[in-house]
Amino acid sequence: MFSVKIKTNAVMIHEQEARRIRELGVDSLQISVYSHRPEVHDAITKLPHSFERTIAAIRFLRDQGLRVMIANVLMTANSSDHLKVQELAAELGVMYTLDPTITPMMDGDTSVLSLRIPGEELPEIFRNPALVGSQEEFCAPPKPPSKADLEGYSCSAGHSFCYISPYGDVFPCVQFPLPTGNVRQQKFLDIWNSSPEMKEVRSIQAKDLTVCSSCSHVSSCTRCPGLAYVEGSMRGPSTADCEKSFYRTGVATANMLQQGLSKPRSASGRNAPLIQIRPVALPA
Repeated sequence: MFSVKIKTNAVMIHEQEARRIRELGVDSLQISVYSHRPEVHDAITKLPHSFERTIAAIRFLRDQGLRVMIANVLMTANSSDHLKVQELAAELGVMYTLDPTITPMMDGDTSVLSLRIPGEELPEIFRNPALVGSQEEFCAPPKPPSKADLEGYSCSAGHSFCYISPYGDVFPCVQFPLPTGNVRQQKFLDIWNSSPEMKEVRSIQAKDLTVCSSCSHVSSCTRCPGLAYVEGSMRGPSTADCEKSFYRTGVATANMLQQGLSKPRSASGRNAPLIQIRPVALPA
């Protein structure tokens, strides 16, 4: 049995769609809200009145008995708004999640990386107990990995999670642009069970990672193999996660040390990646 979650702006979900979602037993709907200020949210979505429509949709779906979560992606345009968005979620009676990671587009376009907030602003988020819980635990220096850590998997992508695009393409994760099949051409279970790409993703253990296996953060890092894949290798490091680990703990990662860095390059005022990001080819 799979737990199905829908990522959406919700503006086109009405009674018929909501009833079908409920009948199918969808676990939850994750709805993007970028700011509590309509002008900021609408500027990001580039859709006039989208804030008003999205908030109305959240109320409607909540009243339909569906589980709703507000997803707040942090970027330069809304970096000061996350606490107010969290308050908005509480007022609406829905869940809230914050993600400070801006990732390349699924087609490999990296122009959106200019929207990333400076890494120096991450500690303020990581030390906010309302967002991360116990900051003493969350921001503690990394512990040496155990044998179990090295034989484990750093991510649920391809193991207990996958992403199906609106066009039917199946990927190990929404941030992992490795095509594994298409549900319009194959049964989903055949893709899930037999795709060579899925099998490769599942085969990778922490000890197989080219740089991260020697990193002190390996057991606590939020390393995304999809972002690593876009940067060159699904077995390599992810720049964004290296940066988050550093600003969360103050301890340099193996990837940084290998390049002679004591802090991420963006900390010096250049919002440049630690690794050259490659374009990704997707099916037409």
